[in-house]
Amino acid sequence: KLEADSAVTIFMSRHDSVVNICCGTTGHCTGLRPPNREGRLARDMKAAAQSIELDRVRAAWQGRISGCLLGKPLEVLSFREGLDGVRRYLGAAGALPLRDYVPFVDGTAVGGEVRACCLGHIERAEPDDDSDDTLLALALVEEHGSGFGTEDVARAWLRLLPAGATWTAERAAYRTMLNRMADHFVNGDPPGFDLRECSDNDYNEWIGAQIRADLYGWVCPGRPALAAELARRDASLSHRGDGVHAAAFVAALGAALA
Repeated sequence: KLEADSAVTIFMSRHDSVVNICCGTTGHCTGLRPPNREGRLARDMKAAAQSIELDRVRAAWQGRISGCLLGKPLEVLSFREGLDGVRRYLGAAGALPLRDYVPFVDGTAVGGEVRACCLGHIERAEPDDDSDDTLLALALVEEHGSGFGTEDVARAWLRLLPAGATWTAERAAYRTMLNRMADHFVNGDPPGFDLRECSDNDYNEWIGAQIRADLYGWVCPGRPALAAELARRDASLSHRGDGVHAAAFVAALGAALA
């Protein structure tokens, strides 16, 4: 909990701006395209934002940060060696069954680059795409309320998300966007190509869009349909089919748990 709290302070300091933008109380929107505050979605977002409970959002963010710290040391190992490799490592570390953060054992398949996420070495929440994506979704909602579209998601990536911090479907979508987009797309011009080409990649039904979906549930408590719609717009930049449906499900579930 202490490790998660170090990341909570920054995230929660932005809570009021999220509620204000969702509710339309800021007087204007600084986004590239103002949300349609008169539309159904804007009205739903306003109603949903009035129901946001600060303590529950804090708990959700703490859970995400704690989960990232817990899983990060074993992520690459699990890809390379599967469940058996994870069991071997935890057994060698004297941590099977696992009841705390993952211990670091030098000279093993768990590399030194994740030492800072291991038991006894944690001083902060380390950067990770699982938490970066939540902050990116927060920035979209702050800037556009419920009025953002997939083009706004793309521009947010270009402005706020380093290409080197993306993986699989997101990196493939980013590469297509950089290769095909008009020079001033990032500044508000049309894309200059069919943005749907970004989701034509080998990973478009992987889990990346699910990772990006949580916040839409958090800011739409009791409005699962609205949360799912926002998640679909985000997911559609890089994913298709079940990759999009799963993101909508995750967002809707978070909203339904209110």
